[in-house]
Amino acid sequence: MGRIWAEIVRIFRLDTSEPFYWRGHIVLLLILCEIFFLISKNPRVETYNGSDFWFSIIHYLIPYGTLPVSLVIIVWIGRHVLKTIRGESDFSIEDMMSQGGGRPPLPMGGGGGPDWLAFVRIILEGLVLGFLLFKLLPLLTFFLLDVVMDGDVYIIDPLDSNDNMFGLHTNILQNIAIALCAGAYEELIFRKWLFDFLLKIAPRYLKRTSFHLAGTFIVSSLIYAFSHYLYPAGDTLSTYSMMYRFFFGLLMCLIMYNRNLGVAAWTNAWYQLLYFAGA
Repeated sequence: MGRIWAEIVRIFRLDTSEPFYWRGHIVLLLILCEIFFLISKNPRVETYNGSDFWFSIIHYLIPYGTLPVSLVIIVWIGRHVLKTIRGESDFSIEDMMSQGGGRPPLPMGGGGGPDWLAFVRIILEGLVLGFLLFKLLPLLTFFLLDVVMDGDVYIIDPLDSNDNMFGLHTNILQNIAIALCAGAYEELIFRKWLFDFLLKIAPRYLKRTSFHLAGTFIVSSLIYAFSHYLYPAGDTLSTYSMMYRFFFGLLMCLIMYNRNLGVAAWTNAWYQLLYFAGA
């Protein structure tokens, strides 16, 4: 049994430490997200929560909405993706230190280019992890709070639980766009840029080296959780929702650090898609 498990782990870890894999998936998610935004415009729908609102206000204030920002990121990251596809190594020490505690890149596919099966496996791995988070994280959060708060846990019902409101805030294609954008933007902002920044400055504030990583996990997850309650269209603050998002942020940091940002991005995207589908 141990040998079988070791082989499964080997297959899922194969070739995915190379930065091409997270870069390629961020580019893919942004392209898909913008396609769905462009074909899903509908003046009938409204926004009701933080993520809907901020994407909506961007689309209202900026011509073509998030598209210019996405194009900049696609071009910026995409140039590295193209170099790898052409067989040119683009691995740096900085990437190595931000992807799994300094693991060196694992071998690429034939001819020095990417292993496209490994590329697809990341999407499937994200689906599995997203499904597990979607099903198990609410139970874990409720159990922990139930023990601490002695059963006095208040959980706010989502707006879609009201039959009269279901589907009125966004349409199906917009939900898909928001889910894909969340996977790309949230992981880039909170699990890549913010995480890397906090990890670099941690030695200034934490004397013990063993605290650097733990402190980065906790602070980045707290910032991620609080970002969902920003005025004027943030979600309603509650102990349950705050702890839920904090635990979600911790787990996403863990996934990013031990696997790669591509797995984290797809885990987030699949989680959001399952939520909108009401799975």
